[in-house]
Parts: sequence; C-alpha cells; structure tokens
Amino acid sequence: MEALRSELTKSSGLAQRTMVFTLQLLEGLLPVWEAAKEGDPDLPQQLDETLQLLETRAQNAKPEKAALLRFAHKYDELRGQLGLPDSGLEQKLAPLVVDSHLKRVEAESSKTEGFNVVVVQKCLAALLNSPLKEAVVGSQELSD
Repeated sequence: MEALRSELTKSSGLAQRTMVFTLQLLEGLLPVWEAAKEGDPDLPQQLDETLQLLETRAQNAKPEKAALLRFAHKYDELRGQLGLPDSGLEQKLAPLVVDSHLKRVEAESSKTEGFNVVVVQKCLAALLNSPLKEAVVGSQELSD
C-alpha cells in the first residue's frame, strides 16, 4: 500500500503502470484481507484514503482511452470484494470519456481538409458500448 501511495505522490496523471500495479495490489490483498483487517482495524480506512488519491488522478487523466474505463470497472469490482465503500469510479469516468469522444468527433467534423471518417466512426461506435451508452442516455444535458 505504501508503494502505491508513493507512486501516486511522485507523479502526475495516471500511468498505465499505476493502473496495473493497483489492480495487482488489490487482487493480491483478496486472499489475506480478512486476516489483515483483524490485525490492523485501521487498514480499510488507510487503503480507502490511498485509493481516493488514485481516483482523483483517474478523474483528471486523459479520458479518451478505453483502458481507463476497463481499469475503473475492475477497480470497482475489487473494491466491492474487499468490502470497501463503493466509489463508482467507472460511472464517474464514463461521462468524461463520452465528452472526450464527442469533442474528437466535433474536431474532426469541423476540418475543412483531411476529414477522416474512420475517426468519427470509431468515436461514435465507442459510445454504443457500456458504460458509455448509459452515460450518454443518463446525461442530464441530453435528457432535458
């Protein structure tokens, strides 16, 4: 846990290696978590505080990558398995990723030369996948 906290305090953004390391850490905790909590009752709160740093990084990361949502999905699952409070990271990130895709479509569509229809198609196709589809449909702006 200290290694993750150290990683989160020394760099900005959310690197792929940090996402992988976090998932490995959480998966590694699963078999020993109950015994660890008995030995140190403050451990869940300490882990939750460290993970909140990670969530802040994730929400400020460049959201166009599908890897970020895959990470958030697995992360949310592991938090639940560890009995930590639900952070809903995947649902928090989905609207940011949708916004990123729509901005890419808008930027590509506004080009007077070199319009690439494949970029637009890929962005729009991504919006049909969960949880992005739910983020679009459930968006306050779009449902008004």
